Amino acid sequence: MARECGCTLGCDVLSHGNSVKKSLEIVLDHVGSVDVVAVSGTFDDASMERFKRVVQERCTQPVPRILLDFRNLDFINSTCMGLLAGFQNACEAKGGNVALCGLSPELRDIVEMIHLDQLLMIRETREEAIAGLTE
Repeated sequence: MARECGCTLGCDVLSHGNSVKKSLEIVLDHVGSVDVVAVSGTFDDASMERFKRVVQERCTQPVPRILLDFRNLDFINSTCMGLLAGFQNACEAKGGNVALCGLSPELRDIVEMIHLDQLLMIRETREEAIAGLTE
């Protein structure tokens, strides 16, 4: 029997594919005019402030174009999902945009369920997202 993982979605640890959460790792890259923030591991309350600070710093750029690469993301909590809309609003106010790529099928379902796909650019690959941000 799977045990509850503790997230607000009511899922179990087995549905995340991990019984042990890995700490969040953030790798920054810059491709042309796009800031890439690649995230791996687990989003939780402990790592949320660090992620928020890193992305908000990029939102202050003139015409910010930010790609959040989630292909190695194991888990994200609902609070972190809420931050994504705030990042988009901050970037859009300066003529920029936020894109997501590498979403797992489960995460993509959640993004669509809460209608973030209507606010954020969602692409399968990093290359597609970069192309979308620079059009």
